[in-house]
Amino acid sequence: MLRDGSGFESDPVTIKRALIRALDRPGGRGLLAALATRWARQLTGENVSILYDDVWIHGVSSLGYLPDSSTFEYTRDRILSFRSAFERSIRCAKDFWFYAYQPQPGDVIVDVGAGIGMDVLAFSPSVGAAGRVLAIEAHPTTCRLLRKLCYWNRLANTLCLQYAVADGSRAVYIDDREDHEANCISLAQGEGCMREQVPAHSLDEICKIHGLEHISFLKINIEGAERLAIGGMKYMIRRTNQVCIACHDFRAASGDGDEFRTRDAVIGFLRESGFTILTRDGDPRSYVRDHIHGIANHQLAS
Repeated sequence: MLRDGSGFESDPVTIKRALIRALDRPGGRGLLAALATRWARQLTGENVSILYDDVWIHGVSSLGYLPDSSTFEYTRDRILSFRSAFERSIRCAKDFWFYAYQPQPGDVIVDVGAGIGMDVLAFSPSVGAAGRVLAIEAHPTTCRLLRKLCYWNRLANTLCLQYAVADGSRAVYIDDREDHEANCISLAQGEGCMREQVPAHSLDEICKIHGLEHISFLKINIEGAERLAIGGMKYMIRRTNQVCIACHDFRAASGDGDEFRTRDAVIGFLRESGFTILTRDGDPRSYVRDHIHGIANHQLAS
């Protein structure tokens, strides 16, 4: 029996699996969303919401909406962390990418490896209505979540593109892992690997297609494919004011493979392109120490 009239058990506080299976399908998701929203508001005492729009999405009053997954996976603990997790994600985005770069209204930000859009939630409001954000994500499922995030948060200044960024136009393969943040690009499908073929273009080509002649800030976080990306941005890098490229040498150090050692190549490329390099070598987080910040020398001289 359901114990509190909301469609949820109170001890433990989880949705009955049978009820989920019955409702998490066309025709039932509206009721499931209504029951889940009622439960979430009882738990949190806040104006939160859970809804379905091709994917499951949750919203937090005064913060916005986050897409989650194609199946209903909300638990008591997850709902109780809605606000804190949302706020933590925005803080992390600002900590990672605004270390050297300070956004201004009207800026143009290009986000390569946008994921589901957590960084876009920091980028879009920071450049205002006169600014522009180009959010590029290779994985089709992840890009679908990214588009939902931009739609539900009304990020009118943001354009989402489903491409891999490489050294030119070609087909590449991307991992299809449950943890979308760990998906890597490869030139080969690989035997026994769960990989999906996706289109790739150079950053120079993408910017030309979309009429970008200048980038205020370029963020790249593509899980070890940095070498491919920098090979196709020789034109636009000289029209970029500031950049942060997330290298992944820390993954090589943990045994994931030498293909993740890109730090030296990235630093060399940026210096040759007229950038002064900043790093956070004293940060206790290994992945943050691998963030390579670059400021164009013409910016320092102005």
